[in-house]
Amino acid sequence: MAEIEKITIELEKYIERNIPELRLEPKPTLDEIICAFLEKFEVYVKPITTKTRNIAGSAAAGAITGMYGADVGGDAFLIQGQKRQTAIQLWTKWKQWALSHPDFLDYKQEIFFRYEDRAYEIKQLIKTSEMKKKIEECKKQFHKEKKEKRKFFFTAITIILGIPLTIAIVLTTIKSVGNIINESNSEKIK
Repeated sequence: MAEIEKITIELEKYIERNIPELRLEPKPTLDEIICAFLEKFEVYVKPITTKTRNIAGSAAAGAITGMYGADVGGDAFLIQGQKRQTAIQLWTKWKQWALSHPDFLDYKQEIFFRYEDRAYEIKQLIKTSEMKKKIEECKKQFHKEKKEKRKFFFTAITIILGIPLTIAIVLTTIKSVGNIINESNSEKIK
């Protein structure tokens, strides 16, 4: 168990990508469960609240205001607000319907039980020697790739900083040598 605690989020995501058997989808939210339940009855609504923002609609209404004036733009904002309010009322109606439906509680429990079963399966799978080997190989590969990325990063930084620095040193040296030669030539002339 102490070994599992050392796993960083980055390493955990890497392991999930490379060993899909260990991937656990996020626990579904109540709104997601409600949407899935409603789809059984061929009702396709999306959750929307008063905090949900429609940025594209606001931008379009703002563009209309800029093009056609405040009067037309104000109408566009009012229409957008009415559509939003209608969508909120529709979502609220269907959400209440689903929550009060006699089969919803069983459906919700079934979803959560499936999630918990999957989590338990993954915990048991991690304990097998075969999976431990796969995870260990995956960790080695992760650290190898991370080391290569670090090496590439430092090489790139060295090149990016090294070339201008080398050019500056060479130019400064050439300028210094030129000054020394000019001084020696001017002393010979005297």
